[in-house]
Amino acid sequence: MKKWVLFLLIFAAAFQARAEVAAGSSDKDTMTRQEAIQILFSTDAVKKKLGDLFSWTTGYDASKINRVRLTPTIDYIKVVPLRVPPDGRTIFEILAAVNDPGGIKNISGVRADLSPIGRLKDTTLFESSHTQLPSSAESVYKVETSVDRQVEFGRKDIAVSAANKKGWMALAKTSLIVSLNPTVVGTQIFPDNVVSKTASTITVVLRISNSGQPEDIVSVMADLRQFGIKEKMPFKAEGRVAAGEIDTLWSLQIKLPDTLSAGTYLIPVEAINLAGGVGRGAAELRVLK
Repeated sequence: MKKWVLFLLIFAAAFQARAEVAAGSSDKDTMTRQEAIQILFSTDAVKKKLGDLFSWTTGYDASKINRVRLTPTIDYIKVVPLRVPPDGRTIFEILAAVNDPGGIKNISGVRADLSPIGRLKDTTLFESSHTQLPSSAESVYKVETSVDRQVEFGRKDIAVSAANKKGWMALAKTSLIVSLNPTVVGTQIFPDNVVSKTASTITVVLRISNSGQPEDIVSVMADLRQFGIKEKMPFKAEGRVAAGEIDTLWSLQIKLPDTLSAGTYLIPVEAINLAGGVGRGAAELRVLK
C-alpha cells in the first residue's frame, strides 16, 4: 500500500516539477533524466511525503488519501437500563444512532447479536426516531428484549451492525451487566447528628440503583430494633434522582427515643425487587453528648 502511494505522489510531483522548470526556462526545452530526478527530489512536497512515509511516528495510511466515504456509521450505542436481571421478563432497550453518507434512506438494516443473553443471534432493530443534522441524516434504531433465565451473571457484550443498500457495513458493540440485586449506592440522614438523651426526629434518605427498571423495586425497609421499634419500617418512594436518571430516592422519618446514649448507630436497610433480588446497606447516625 505504501509503495503505491509513494509512486503516485512521485508521479504527480514529477509533473509539477517539470512544469516549474519549463515555466522558468526559455532557452532549454529538454532536460536529462538525471536533472529531472534531482529537481523532483528537491521539492518540498516530495521531501515531506517521504518523511511521513519513513517516519516511525507519522506513518502513512489510508487517512492521508482523499476518498469518498461509503460506509454507514454507528454514532453511539447504549443499553437502558445498564443492569438487568436474568428473569426473562424485565424489559430493557438497545438503542443505536445510525448515520449514512447517502442519507438514512440508504440504510438497509440494523441488527444485533443477542446470543450472549440467550436471545437470537440476528435480531432486527427498528427505526424509532429521526434527528436532522447539518451535514447528514441520523436515525435511532432500537429493540426491546430481556435476559434469558439460563444466562449467568456478569458483563455481556452485544455486537451491532448497520448495513446500507450499497453493501457497506459498520460494526460496533455495547455491553450490559447481568445481575440480580439492587444496590444501595448512597445514604444520608437529616440532621446528620442528634444530641443524646433528647427526643429527636430524623429523616433517612437512600439512593438505590436497581438491577432492572427503577419501578421494579417492590419494597425498601429499615431495621429499627435498636431504637425499640420491633417491626421493620417501610421507606417511601420519592421518584428518580433527576430526569433521565435510573437511580431512585427513598425516604423514611424516624422518631428517636430520648434514651439514646452518645455514639454511632448503623441503621440497616434492605431493598427487594421484582426479580427476587435483595440489596442491603446501612445509614450511619451519630449521637452527640
